[in-house]
Amino acid sequence: MKNLSWLLISTVLLSIEGYCQHGSFSYDGAVWLHEIYIDDAYYGADSITNGMLRVDYIVNVVVDTVQGTSVEQKATLEISAEGVSRFCVTAYKTLDLLLKAGASRKELAMEVYGKINYPPAFYNMYYQNYPKRGKLTCTGRVCNMDFKYEESLPQMDWCIHDNLDTLLDCTVQKATCRFRGRDYIVWFTHQIPVTAGPWKFSGLPGLILKVEDSHGHYRFTAEKIYSISSAIEIPSYLYLKTDRESYMEAVRLNMEDHFRACQLYLRDIEVRLREGTILKKKTMQYDFMEKE
Repeated sequence: MKNLSWLLISTVLLSIEGYCQHGSFSYDGAVWLHEIYIDDAYYGADSITNGMLRVDYIVNVVVDTVQGTSVEQKATLEISAEGVSRFCVTAYKTLDLLLKAGASRKELAMEVYGKINYPPAFYNMYYQNYPKRGKLTCTGRVCNMDFKYEESLPQMDWCIHDNLDTLLDCTVQKATCRFRGRDYIVWFTHQIPVTAGPWKFSGLPGLILKVEDSHGHYRFTAEKIYSISSAIEIPSYLYLKTDRESYMEAVRLNMEDHFRACQLYLRDIEVRLREGTILKKKTMQYDFMEKE
């Protein structure tokens, strides 16, 4: 059944019209494929609403639990007066803005991610209360295919504690919850009464400024809060609409069996294995944030 589902997805991908890239290439596992297939097209963006508040976070992710290797990235959370928000790593926004200015995605990818020898963490955008209140939208990319899925805004069973601390001149209060296989400790502030937070976190009576899971694999720490008046946008990519489980399967396949992922998720491109190339499946060295 799973093989059939991948076949059906592949058929859908090849039937989508409007892509500007066509052709074929032989796969060589020693070559990063973004040097071959990543397009430089800028598809524009749609304004969702106007933002009023922005929070800059430092995101730390342990990407190899065996070696203890971690990556640090900067991320932003933009929030509107209506409660709509967007969370993504700053590099994702920078890449999109530079493409708009006519830069090469290949050159940018090498510049932004060239020193990282593992897939970038959080190459997604998360929108809370979009396309309507109570919904969450996630966009992301596998190979050169852009995905989008929607789900109900997660209802997290928060336990609020009496513990208080200070972060960014704000009094923060401790809360805990278990969500999709992980236990989290968060710190939120009543001084900024919005229910948003980084990633998919929400539902507390104040802005979430710090999050860490019990194993220390994922940590979000706010480093700056300021007012904004710019639009919150969603890129107008040629999305393949899917669901959360299917998207996570695609991401996992791309990390474990890149050749198979290229066969499925390179739009309008035929992928062949170069003669003599020996492929080995990789083993995931860390768990997805959502384990369930």
